[in-house]
Order: sequence, then C-alpha cells, then structure tokens
Amino acid sequence: MLEMSQFRVRFRPTTFLHLSYRLPDMLFPRTTSNCLRAGQTLPSFFAIISIAFMLVFPSAGQQTSTRGSEQDRNAILQLDDEYQAAVKKNDAATMARHLSDDYMLVSSSGKTYFKPDMLAEAKSGTVVYEIQDDTDRTVRFYGDTAVLTGKLHEKGTQDGKPFDVWVVFSDVYMRRAGGWIYVFAQAARLPAGNP
Repeated sequence: MLEMSQFRVRFRPTTFLHLSYRLPDMLFPRTTSNCLRAGQTLPSFFAIISIAFMLVFPSAGQQTSTRGSEQDRNAILQLDDEYQAAVKKNDAATMARHLSDDYMLVSSSGKTYFKPDMLAEAKSGTVVYEIQDDTDRTVRFYGDTAVLTGKLHEKGTQDGKPFDVWVVFSDVYMRRAGGWIYVFAQAARLPAGNP
C-alpha cells in the first residue's frame, strides 16, 4: 500500500513569489534584442507595429461609421423616399426596382415577407394608405452596407378596416454593381400613443 507522503508535492512558497517579481521582466524585457533598436522596450515596439498596421489597414480599427460619403447618404435617403412613395401608391413596378430578389422583411410578430409577398400585396390594392411617412432617420455605413433606422407612421385601410400605427424600423441596403439595393428590413410596432 502506498503512503500519502509519496504523493506530496514539494512546494516552496518563495518560488511563486520569485516568479511574480520576474513576470513583468519576462513579459516586457528592458533589454534590447535583434528586432529592437537600442533603448527601445518591447511595449513601445508593439505600439509602433500597431500604429503601422492601422495605417496600412485603416478599416481594421473601424467597425462602424456614421459618416459615409455625403453622396452615399443622400442616395440611401432618396431611395427610401422613393420606396415609401411607391408603397403609398401601391406602385409594384417601382417597389420591384428597389428590392433585391432575396429581400426579406421581418415584422414585430416574427412573420417574414419576401419580395413576391410585397409585390403581390401592392398589386392587390387591399391596403390603401393615407399616410406612409418616416421620420427620425439615421444612416450608418459598414463598408458596402448601409443601415437606415427610423420611425414610420402608417395610416389607412386594409380590406376596408382602418389602421393607424407607428413602427420603428431598420432597413439594410447593399452596394452592388448597379448601385444601392434594398435587401432586408425589420419593423417593430410601437405601442399605441407612443410615436
């Protein structure tokens, strides 16, 4: 039978203490090496490499930009204006030009609508809009993708029944060979009396 003393690990408390004093020197040596100039420490070397990397690859440090070019921002807002006007008039042809073939809308109930659904509803004329206006619009750019957010006020009748709703929305546009195209939307209905 083995005795427990055979499994005892020899631990000297001063060993850990000694390592903790040396750890900063191991991570950030104050000596120079072949890749460093005399007097330059490792942290400053990493800072120089990081700055050089950001200059060579400027998008590496930038995840989002609210500042696309003014021309792109105006193009997105104009496309949104045109699309909302087409929806208000049930103009399926104009809507079709703005929507990508794989367009999808997700409603606050979780129901999804695709380009054929949107065009079929417009052609049917079951929805008659009195108001179809959006406000508080903001455009953010992520490379060749633009996200438009805002509020939309819709008022009219559907199958003869009146409605008057406000929704918050996110619309996604992508830059493709022919310009910007509307690819995705998500809308959430606001509670009554909370525009």
